[in-house]
Amino acid sequence: MKRPAVIAIFGLAVAGCGGSSASQEPDRAVQVNVPSAECAPMRVNYGPYPGYDRRLDGIAWIEGTPRTAGLIALLWYWPDEWYRRRVEKARIVTGGVSPDGMNMKIMWVFKERSAKDRAGNDLLVTGRRHGGPGRYRGRFPAVGYGGPDDAPSYASIIDLPKPGCWRLTAATGRLRAAFDLRAVGG
Repeated sequence: MKRPAVIAIFGLAVAGCGGSSASQEPDRAVQVNVPSAECAPMRVNYGPYPGYDRRLDGIAWIEGTPRTAGLIALLWYWPDEWYRRRVEKARIVTGGVSPDGMNMKIMWVFKERSAKDRAGNDLLVTGRRHGGPGRYRGRFPAVGYGGPDDAPSYASIIDLPKPGCWRLTAATGRLRAAFDLRAVGG
């Protein structure tokens, strides 16, 4: 299945991910709760996008918990093979870049209008590996693309250091949501 041309439309917002505006700090992460049960990555959705912008339909996405936070992670890095196979569980490649050279880009988009007044200028993404050592920390500024009524969006490149099950927590202002996914080696 071909992804829509929207990738080109929003490419500028996401293209700057991981540059000087984002800091990757893998060892000083905020403590997050990691479930003690077996790894349970989130279900990947293939559309339609639950926000207001129909141009984002067809891009793989996952929804953070709690759902009331209204935070969606658009998986820009999702390879065509995973689309064709309709991979059901969220995954990401370690090291920030896939073997074919694709950056692990995620655009974090708030779909609720109320997020505009409760969000900050930066999104802090922290991570902890389930069942073993491994931490992640990255800070990403808001981008020009806004959700409903200019609710903030944040572009990132996520560079997880080790394979395994990870819980990523995305926090900005008074908003916070968690995302569980499996990191696979590149």
